[in-house]
Formats: sequence, C-alpha cells, structure tokens
Amino acid sequence: MKKTKRERLEAVVDKWLGDLAAEAEATAGVSVRHLLMTSVGRVVVSELEATGDIVSDGAFRAVREKYERGTLHIRDWLVGAVIRHDAWLDRVNADGVPLKLAKSGRFEQIVDEANKAMRKLNSRGVATSIDSEVVHEFANGYRIVRLNTSAELEAESAMMQHCVGQGAYHGAVEAGLTGIYSLRDPAGKAHVTIEVDVGQNSVEQVKGKQNDIPRRDYFAMVTQWLNMREFEFGCNDHPTGFAVDRSGKLVDIAQLSEGTVFNGVISIDCSENSIPHLPENLTVTGDFLIHGPKTEVFVAPRGLTVGGNYTVTGLRVRQEEPFPGQAIYLDKCVIERLPENIAQTITITSSVFAPELPAGTAFERLLCISASSEVKRLLEGATFRQNLDIDSQTCLHIPDAFKVDGGLKISRSTIFFDGTVDVGGLMLLNHCRVEGDAKRICVGSTFHAHRSKLRKLPDDMRVGSDMTLSSVDDMTEIPAGVSVGGKFTIDNTGIETLNGRKEFNSDVVLHRTSVATLEPGTVVRGSLSVRHLPMERLPANLTVTGDLSIGNCPIKRLPHSAQIGGNISLKDSFVVAIPEGFHVRGNLDISGIASFLIAKGVTIDGALLAGGSGLEQLPSDLQVHSIVAPSSRLESLPKGLNLEGDLDVRKTHVRAVPDGMVVGGWADFRNTAIQLVPATVFVGGELRVEDHVVIDCPVGEPRRSYPRFG
Repeated sequence: MKKTKRERLEAVVDKWLGDLAAEAEATAGVSVRHLLMTSVGRVVVSELEATGDIVSDGAFRAVREKYERGTLHIRDWLVGAVIRHDAWLDRVNADGVPLKLAKSGRFEQIVDEANKAMRKLNSRGVATSIDSEVVHEFANGYRIVRLNTSAELEAESAMMQHCVGQGAYHGAVEAGLTGIYSLRDPAGKAHVTIEVDVGQNSVEQVKGKQNDIPRRDYFAMVTQWLNMREFEFGCNDHPTGFAVDRSGKLVDIAQLSEGTVFNGVISIDCSENSIPHLPENLTVTGDFLIHGPKTEVFVAPRGLTVGGNYTVTGLRVRQEEPFPGQAIYLDKCVIERLPENIAQTITITSSVFAPELPAGTAFERLLCISASSEVKRLLEGATFRQNLDIDSQTCLHIPDAFKVDGGLKISRSTIFFDGTVDVGGLMLLNHCRVEGDAKRICVGSTFHAHRSKLRKLPDDMRVGSDMTLSSVDDMTEIPAGVSVGGKFTIDNTGIETLNGRKEFNSDVVLHRTSVATLEPGTVVRGSLSVRHLPMERLPANLTVTGDLSIGNCPIKRLPHSAQIGGNISLKDSFVVAIPEGFHVRGNLDISGIASFLIAKGVTIDGALLAGGSGLEQLPSDLQVHSIVAPSSRLESLPKGLNLEGDLDVRKTHVRAVPDGMVVGGWADFRNTAIQLVPATVFVGGELRVEDHVVIDCPVGEPRRSYPRFG
C-alpha cells in the first residue's frame, strides 16, 4: 500500500532521530529515542507537512541543516535528564509523554526548554575554572586543555553556557570513548569546546559560547592545533572563511595563495560577514558554494577552476569571464552581468534580472529558470543552442522573434507571447495560462499543451512532428492552416471543429472532445482512435492506413466505403454490425459488445476477437484466420469453416463441431456441450476438450509456439 505524505515524512524523520539517538546511546549508555520522537520528531514532521513534501535525500539534507544543531542540544539535555533521573520525566500524559515535552508545539519551544534547563544547571555554583590537562600551548598564552572529569565538564558548561557538563558526556569521557577539549585564554577562561570521537579520530563538534559557531580568531587557533593532530574534521561547525579538504584538514581560505589546488569542497557563508579574499588561479576539485546577502557583489576570481558544481546564493552576480564548474546554480541572486558564452548547464531560481543586464549571452546547454523576475531581460537577444526550461513565472513575456535551437518547456506560468516563436525541438506548455497569443509558432518536433488555458493557435502554425492538446481549456477549434507533420492528439478539450481538415500525416487520437464530424474522404496515414465523442458516424470514403479504434461514441455502424489498413477495435463501442462484404485487414475486436452481427461476405485477415460478446452466429462464408470467442453467446460454427490459425470457443453455447471443419492451429472446446469431434474434422495443433468427449478426428503435432494442454 502506498504511504501517505505524513507517513513518508515520519519514516525519514524517524531514521534521522534514530541515528542521533544511537550515537548518544553508544557513548552515554542511555536511550532517548522515544523522547526525541515524541518531542522533536512530532513537531518537525508537523512543520514539514505544513510547508511541503520534503522527503527526498537531497531535500531533507537541507532540512537537517536547519534543525540538527538545535536537535543535538535537545538530545544532550534529554540524555543528561535521563542519567540524573530528573523528576519531570515522570510527569506524563495519557500517552506516556512527559508533559514538559508534550506542551511544546514548535521546535523553538523545545530548544527553549533545553536552554532553561542548561541555565539552571549551569548556575549551581560550580567553579568557573578548574585545572585541566594541557595538551597544547600557543605563543600568545592561549592553550588547549583536555577535560577528563565530571567536575571539569561541569566547569566548562558553566563558562560556555552549553550542556557538555550536564551528564550526557560524563560516561563517554570517563570510558575514553569521547575526548572533550577546550580553548582557554591566559586567565583560564574557556572560549571554544571541541568534541572528538576517539575511536574514529573524528572531530564531532566545535562550539562557541551558548553553542554558537566560534569566533574566527578563536577558531584559527583551534584549526592550527587540530591540523597538527591526526583528527579528521567531521562536522560543519566552522565560521565563514574556513573549509575542510578531502583529508579532513581545515583550511583558512583567506590564507590560500595564488595557484593553490584545494582538494575538496569550498562552501562560504558570508551572510553576516564580507566575502573572503580568494586568490587568482585557485583550483577547487569539488563543488564551490557561496552564500550571502544581495547587497554584496560576487565576481569569481580570475582563473578559478571548479571540478564540481558552482553555486551562488543570495548575491549580486556580475560575471564577465566564463563560469567555472561542471554545472551552474544561481539562487536568490540579482543578476547584473553574465558571460557572453555559458558552456555548462545552468539553473537560475528565485532571482532577479537587473535592468543593466546586457543582451546577447549564448547558452550552449540547458538553461532552467524558475520563479524569477524580469526574465524578458534575459530572453531578449540571448541565444539558446539547446533546451530552455521555464517554470513558475507569474508574468512571463516571450519577446518577438524568439528562437530556441533545442526544446522549449514552460510550466506553471502565465505567458504573454509578444510575437513569433521558433523552436527547433519540443515545445511544451504544462499547467500554463496564455494571456497573449503568439502571431506565429514554428516547432521542429513535437508541440504539447497540457492542463493549460490556451485560447487559440496561430493560423499558420507549423509542427514538424506530433501535436498533442490534452486538458486544454478555452480552445474550441483547430485553425485550418495549422500544419502537423506527425501524430495528431486531442484529449479532454472543448474543441468542436477541425475546420475542414481532411489530410492527416500520422495517427489521429480524438478523445473526450466535442468534435462531432470528420470530413468525407478523410485520409489518416496512420491509426485513428475516437472515444468519448458526440460523433454519430464516420465519414464516407474514410481511409485509415493503420488501426481503427472506436469507444464510447454513438457510432452504430462502419461505412461500407471505409478502407481500414490494420486492426479494428470496437470494444466499449456501440457498433452493432460489420457491413456486408467488408474487408478487415487485421484483427477485428468486438470483445464485450452485448449484441453484434457479422454480415455475409466479410473477410478478416487476422483474428476475430469476440470474448465475452453477444455474438450468436457467424456467416457461412466468413473468411477469418482465427476465432477467439471464449465466454461469448456463440451458438454454432458454420459448416466448412476453414481456419489457418486457432479456434477458441470455451464457455460458449456451441453444441456441435461441424463436419469438414479445418483448424490449422489449436482448438479449444472445453466447457461446452460438445460430445464428439467428427472424423471429418482436422486440427493441426493441440485439441483441448474434456475427458468425456469422443475424438474421431486426426490431431497434428502441437505447435511449438503453444504450450500443451494439461
């Protein structure tokens, strides 16, 4: 059974909190999984459900970044409370959830409860400085100390106003599983607390006062010490301007020299700081990400090479040199200048194109634009050599003489076409509203409008391949001048007329529309499917080179003059007869039709498929390759019936096998009143009958393409 949105969210959150609880249990020896799920899990799932379906790994990674720091703080508070047997844990509601946790409806409220507990515990009069083991001394008098006892951990908590000394880490420190270190000034005051997983030699946390990111100057000293040890930096607790290379070592980006090769990912958050200096000819083997306020201008340093993706968020982009990176992502930016040529795939989201943006950028690969403003400034004069995808635009103006060499996909947007449009590949309008109609549209391959409001198509529209209009509102006609080179599909629209169109170059699908007639002499050079239409008859002299399918239309008969080159499917139709002398060049499928008549002189090159139908009789001169009519109302078989293929009359009213009948393939007479298969009958393949039936006829070897019965 498919999971609901909430169930999927609960599963992802449960996995995340379960991992955090398992880490704590491995070091502290107590489980807080239930407490985490009934507090953090409950409110986080509700908040995510209210904001959107965030379930995928990539999307939930961003969610963890939002919640994880506070959740670690809450986890440590809960671990300490369980170890201390705090009395509030026993005050529970009917579901067994502590009232202190159950009353919190928002994540910030749970964090506040953890902070209140921390402040209370840290004000118990513990000494603010206790002599600890010194492991490193700096030239400026600062030092790194290791905290080995509960008293030392509690003193660190009192100075730093966080929870390292409230019980969650005591057992792990004393057991040698976790190493807690502190940066102290010459007077012994703590400024940074560091947690190390001793078994993994990994730095798990680096916290400043009240769990904040440490100050840059303090962190620089911590970096110097950590890089002298065998530790790998395994967390994101570092200020702007520092990065972690693939070996787990910290790097101060401002100290990089020209031509440096940085083996890893550089991620810079300058939301509260200025953009750090980046040297020229810097090579970053992984991704490069920079985030900041829109007041800051970012220009990539000359010669920057990026082996992964290049992402800029929340900055003013003024890029003249070619972009580095395998793919480009610009999010929440003000875009003032772009290179003359962009060779990579580029995605632009929630951004603004500035008035001073020069025209003429050439996009060599896919460009995706979503929820951005003043997009017309970019589209004017730009060259699109591959695909262009535009999504979620409240007012999208497509300039006159607009051209895309590849495909154009526009989704969830309100569109104003200012003139002509020329698209070399696919053109797709998906969940769009067209307020300004195009003067001319030329599409090299397929045109598809889906779930869109579209009043009309240009009179001289050209579509090189297929045209599909599905769930399109407002449109009532297809102009006579529209040229479609391939398949023609109209599904669930209000279109009433094809304006005299008689020639179709490929398949035609007319489903759930108001088209009531086709022109006499209509030629379909492919298959024709008409379903859920008010159409009462097919036109005279209809020619269909492929298959014909009719369903849920008031059509009662096929015209004598119709020429059908392939199969004819009448399932779910109201057709009651095949005209006298009609030639079916493929299969005839009348399965499930309540009443049906096959007239004299009918020839069926393929199979008659009549399972579950009301067909009672077959004409004596019927020419057909196979008959497959199980569970039909068939009462008899014509004398002299000669089939090259198979015969299936299971569960019918047939009582006798006619003399002289020839079946080249298998024959199935089970669950009928047949008692005898005469000697004059020939069955070339397998004969399937009940045990009591007398078989006088010769039976050939079963054909290899059919399994033996029984």
